[in-house]
Amino acid sequence: MQPQVISKLFEKKEEQINKEVKRLFNKAKEIAKKEMNLFKFELLFASSIPNKKLDSITSSIRDDRDKAWTKSLKIANGDFEKAMEIYEKVAEEIA
Repeated sequence: MQPQVISKLFEKKEEQINKEVKRLFNKAKEIAKKEMNLFKFELLFASSIPNKKLDSITSSIRDDRDKAWTKSLKIANGDFEKAMEIYEKVAEEIA
């Protein structure tokens, strides 16, 4: 192969890698934003509900999330990334 062809192949691969890194970064950023909003909600929620009731609700939410994650992982055949995409839809079904 000529050096120009090799150089073009490297440039193309670098571009593909950069696109994938950007996609993953944006996905991580979106997940972090959702988690932060959930955290804010939980703080407000916790301050407005009596402890006994809060414990019951928290336990129920945890169980629902566990069920949604287990179902998502099963649908995705153990593929973590696919399960992350499926989780949001499954969580809505369970809720």
